[in-house]
Amino acid sequence: MGKKATKKSKAKNKEMKKPLKLKKSTIITIIAALALLVIISGIFIIRAAVQKNINDRTVRIAFYGLSDNLCTLIQEQAPQLDEVIFSFDKIAEDDADIDILNKKYDMLFSWKGEIADSIASSAHDIPSKLLERIPRSLRNKKYMPILLDYFEIAFETSLANELGYNIENGYNSFQKYLEVTKSHVFSPFFANGGDDRILLALTGCMIESFGGLPAYEKFIELLKTERDFNTLLDERLDNEGLTLRKVLDELKAMPKDGKTHPEWYNGKNQDLFYFAKSKQIAAYFTLLSEHRNFDYEVVRNFDSVYFPKRKPKVNHGLIAPQLSCVLISNNFNAEKYLKNLTELDVQSKLSNKTKLAPVHYHAECFDRQADDLRYWAAANAGVMSDPALAAFQRDKDAMTAFASEIRNYLRMR
Repeated sequence: MGKKATKKSKAKNKEMKKPLKLKKSTIITIIAALALLVIISGIFIIRAAVQKNINDRTVRIAFYGLSDNLCTLIQEQAPQLDEVIFSFDKIAEDDADIDILNKKYDMLFSWKGEIADSIASSAHDIPSKLLERIPRSLRNKKYMPILLDYFEIAFETSLANELGYNIENGYNSFQKYLEVTKSHVFSPFFANGGDDRILLALTGCMIESFGGLPAYEKFIELLKTERDFNTLLDERLDNEGLTLRKVLDELKAMPKDGKTHPEWYNGKNQDLFYFAKSKQIAAYFTLLSEHRNFDYEVVRNFDSVYFPKRKPKVNHGLIAPQLSCVLISNNFNAEKYLKNLTELDVQSKLSNKTKLAPVHYHAECFDRQADDLRYWAAANAGVMSDPALAAFQRDKDAMTAFASEIRNYLRMR
């Protein structure tokens, strides 16, 4: 019985080891089916590529929060590409719908802030080769900066030289300079604080000076989530007890000490210009692009410096608005447009036309102040948007309300 079973098992194994034989017609059918599958897949791939090429021939571009002059200047830098249409729309400041921007456009040009932040999570990455052209502190795979503006402290050079003060030595040196100049000018310090954005920026620069980059970032996060002024006043911004109240108390003390005009927080651009022209201020605070509107005969007497730091032993950043581009889609002609805007010669042209700072490492700057701004951006731990852009870009009413609360606080005796 055992031998018969063994023979049967061996016979069965031999049968199982026999190779599977397919008919020639079956093999031909399988090969033909696979070939057809490859052809169909290829057709779909080619069709998709052709369709993308057709779709990418139109580049839909949105501008938000930019002046007409800036929009025109950016449009003029569009590359000359055969059969490519660049379509431009300027979005009204009260009509920025993130969902519509994401669905309708390939590129967005705006000042980096709350709008770009909302789009960035789903935006197409900036090509790394473009980012290599700019300082590390400006690099972000979701934004490409084009130009830099800056909130500056500018001091009267002849007066500072006469008195032997270098306010770049820090915040305490700056305050001593203001103290000494009280006997020389009507208002040692002045800012056009009647402008909501300028007032918020000065507050932000003071926070950054006192607590460094982490304190400023904490302030911005709080502004985004908590708009109640009284609640924000005593929120801790660092581990050493820095608060908004302490910063505002510092600003509040300056008029009492005779270091600034009693109502600087209501000052307008024309007031700043008048005091500067009359040589009745020793230092002022404003936006670089605002200063550019002053007569050269006036501003040539002032020199801009990095905002003086009170707490040097922490990471500091630069509060400097960035005119940026976000690639909303992966349209390859949009990338070509962005590449053109970051070329050396185009960057030089943009700086000379706008009087702002280029971001390209080697681009020619409009003047030394623009060159200093690019250097400061490169030398810092980070470049941040001012509070108006970072927290209130789409809510001007909330910004006005918050600025009014600051003025009321500064006004209280």
